[in-house]
Amino acid sequence: MTHLSNYGNDRLGLYTFVNLANFVQSWTNLKLQTLPPVQLAHKYFELFPEQRDPLWQNPCDDKRHRDIWSKEKTCDRLPKFLVIGPQKTGTTALYLFLIMHPSIISNSPSPKTFEEVQFFNRNNYHRGIDWYMEFFPVPSNVTTDFLFEKSANYFHSEEAPKRAASLIPKAKIITILIDPSDRAYSWYQLLIIDGQQLRNDPAIVMDEVQKFLGVTPHYNYSEALTLHGKTDFIFREIKSSAL
Repeated sequence: MTHLSNYGNDRLGLYTFVNLANFVQSWTNLKLQTLPPVQLAHKYFELFPEQRDPLWQNPCDDKRHRDIWSKEKTCDRLPKFLVIGPQKTGTTALYLFLIMHPSIISNSPSPKTFEEVQFFNRNNYHRGIDWYMEFFPVPSNVTTDFLFEKSANYFHSEEAPKRAASLIPKAKIITILIDPSDRAYSWYQLLIIDGQQLRNDPAIVMDEVQKFLGVTPHYNYSEALTLHGKTDFIFREIKSSAL
């Protein structure tokens, strides 16, 4: 409470702390000392090093946070699913397939990392929730619109799983594997895509992705890729992403 502001940025924490200090000083024999803010912060994190990195939670999961949050903000701008990589498996091709669907909306591009925000695995995380949500539009229909983010580096990140689980615990996860695996993977809310099949028969793969996400209306990728002349372009993108 002494080093992190709340969502409303009100002064309740400061008020409580000051009056508590006055009470202790007046009614006990304890001698209180303080330090300048920066030194105090260093001292605090020496005592509690596990709190050095924040762990953002969804502000809409707690009514108290919603009540003091700005009415102009909405958690509907957080993604409903993540494409987590890994790199060089065709995630860019999958990204291009996904945004063909009228109900699936990606984040706006980042000036430094292009279509990847890379929020959960880099120092961008310390920029906060508001910074992250600015990359996503306000959905026109919160029921049928599916916002998503594709960042291939999430796959091997140690920080990304716990950070994403804290902020968007209901989000679904999509990853791509190229080589056949000897083990059977079963992970709730995780979809594993066969990269070879994505190359050879993307329409079938995208049908499975739509079923997994529960997105509507159903988009006919087979017809779109054939009739709209996008097949060659997408396949060139697949080749350039080193499938």
